[in-house]
Amino acid sequence: MKLFPTSGQQGAAAVTAHDMAIFARALLNGGVFDGRQILKEETLQKMIDDGFSHDNRVRGMGLGFIKRRLGPDDLEIFGHDGGTTIFSSHFGMSKKADFMLFSSFSGPGAKQTHGDFVKSFYDEFFPHEITVVAPPADFAERGKRYEGTYHSWRASFTKLESLLGLANAKKVVSLPDNLLMIGGTRYVEIDNNLFREVDDYGRVAFQEGANGEISGFVIDGFGVMQFYKAPFYETGGFTGLFVGLSLMIFVGVFLRLAYQYSEFRALQGREKKAFTASIFVAVTNFLFVIFAAIGVKGGLIALMYELPITLKFSLIFPMLATLAALHHVYCAAQVWRHSLLVGYWGRVRYSLVTLCALFMAWFYYYWNFLGFNYFS
Repeated sequence: MKLFPTSGQQGAAAVTAHDMAIFARALLNGGVFDGRQILKEETLQKMIDDGFSHDNRVRGMGLGFIKRRLGPDDLEIFGHDGGTTIFSSHFGMSKKADFMLFSSFSGPGAKQTHGDFVKSFYDEFFPHEITVVAPPADFAERGKRYEGTYHSWRASFTKLESLLGLANAKKVVSLPDNLLMIGGTRYVEIDNNLFREVDDYGRVAFQEGANGEISGFVIDGFGVMQFYKAPFYETGGFTGLFVGLSLMIFVGVFLRLAYQYSEFRALQGREKKAFTASIFVAVTNFLFVIFAAIGVKGGLIALMYELPITLKFSLIFPMLATLAALHHVYCAAQVWRHSLLVGYWGRVRYSLVTLCALFMAWFYYYWNFLGFNYFS
């Protein structure tokens, strides 16, 4: 077994295709190999049967095997796909067809190439008839309830890689032609909260919360994946907007220091302490951005195997920036209480820096950058 040192529990097996064929033969033969019962038939059936499904109209999980939506419905493919950053594999079986397919691709573009190969293989040898479905004429009126950004529950929520959820989010948008766009693919409604790809047979089932609102969805054939409707503060648009705005405000602090440096040196008492607090807020936040950017410049694949020392070092600055933000709140209270700085708008600008500092502190806390929250 091989575990990635910087991510959560997972494993991989180094197995030949020949061994996988032997394994599949035993499974398709009721757990018997070479005349010996290596797995009880009732245990095997539990592994294959739907142990859990988010919606009975989509395929779920057995005890270890995924029910895959490949080929016609009655083919009933089960198995498990997998991969790492450098390879992608598929292991699928059908008891009805007494069939097994094992494939593995590696190298650049392996995931897309392999996915296309597996889907094309099943479509060629086990064709699934695709009927034309006319979208309901009134769907555009109801489609808005499905719109939003959705994140996978299969993710880290306590480590710093939780931020990757922003990049892996799926956008759902209702289209004017009574269709629904889910992650770049068009779907048509075929039942209540159930959708099918317009030009294929992939399905998605949406789920409702206690009050009837749309709370998430599950993709047929991917029982290990359930998506939830993210609140606005977990979207890339919100995060990118306010992190970018905060950094721009901090740039303003540097610019103000540059063209008013002589005035800054002449300041005394509370006013100088207040200005210094803004400088410290800006410096600590920008040092985090700089060192974190250096740390991730090697790309996501490299980070899966080892976290650079510069990225680990960058995590010192969110803690300092959070302390600086709290101190800035105190200084802002003093600024307003004693009418410090030059005029009303000067105090407003100072309060704006305070708000940005507090937002960044929340950002660090929410996305697990406070502390050294990474797998090692």
